[in-house]
Amino acid sequence: MRVIITESQNAILRRYGRIKELFDNYLLVHNVTAFDTFESFFQSLCWDIAVDMIDRTKMDQDSYVTLRNQMIQFVKNHFYEEYKEWWERRTNRINESEDKKKKIFIDLLGEDLINSIQKITSAKELPIEFLKSLGTSKIQDYIDAYGPLYYFILDGEEFIYKDRVNPKGEEYEMFVNSKGESFLNGQITNRLGLDYTGLKFYEVIDIFSNEEDDVITEDEDKMLRNRAQRRLGFINQHVNELERDDVCEYWHKDEVDEYVNSSMQNVVEQVCDQIGSNDLYDEIYEYLVDNGYKSQFRDFFTDTHDNYC
Repeated sequence: MRVIITESQNAILRRYGRIKELFDNYLLVHNVTAFDTFESFFQSLCWDIAVDMIDRTKMDQDSYVTLRNQMIQFVKNHFYEEYKEWWERRTNRINESEDKKKKIFIDLLGEDLINSIQKITSAKELPIEFLKSLGTSKIQDYIDAYGPLYYFILDGEEFIYKDRVNPKGEEYEMFVNSKGESFLNGQITNRLGLDYTGLKFYEVIDIFSNEEDDVITEDEDKMLRNRAQRRLGFINQHVNELERDDVCEYWHKDEVDEYVNSSMQNVVEQVCDQIGSNDLYDEIYEYLVDNGYKSQFRDFFTDTHDNYC
């Protein structure tokens, strides 16, 4: 079979060394979050390399888009196997890292504290002292609104714990003892010895709570929905801070659908990243569509190209 190489493709082949350099550098400097997928991270890698490689000042918009897309496909075709090997090595390192983190927490906190951790989905699961000091109905209302609490014993003192988000979208940790006294701003994490490590108590919860339970229970599902709902407020701010220059520089006028899909994916992934799970991805996506955010991205793109670029 005769293979015809276009001039633009030939130009890409001549730059293979530079593409390989960008590929290696991207894998070196970009952190993969726990919620990045194999495909999404590879897509971002290919996109960044293509944008970096092409000097758009020397060509018209249509030529730029064509060459950029060819470059993305070139990287996918020629670097997929190397990327796959890198991803698998990284996955193995993460598993080893998780085991090391477990050992650090056990050494730091002690097995007694670790073994005392219990997930509380009903106020009646707590010792009577909490019910007397805080009120059974108040505790249950809190669980219904914000999801499960976590009970543990530190130096003989009983606590309940919850990670929270303030109105500004900033996360903080809340500890309450059996007397109803609240502790914020690192008071308990100092006693736990976590302050100088930079680690958070929710990381202990994530590692040791329900390790063998891979199925999302009804309570866990409700918790995720509550956490997602509390974080949706930042989306309006995200939409208000969209950059028109980015639209003009990186997106052709005919790529409105691609821009909208990319923007929706980006904002949904941010919410999933914040709640610590991708299990509600489709539900959050549908919520944004139903509430007009997809149309907002489309209107912003169209208005920018019509009146700004």
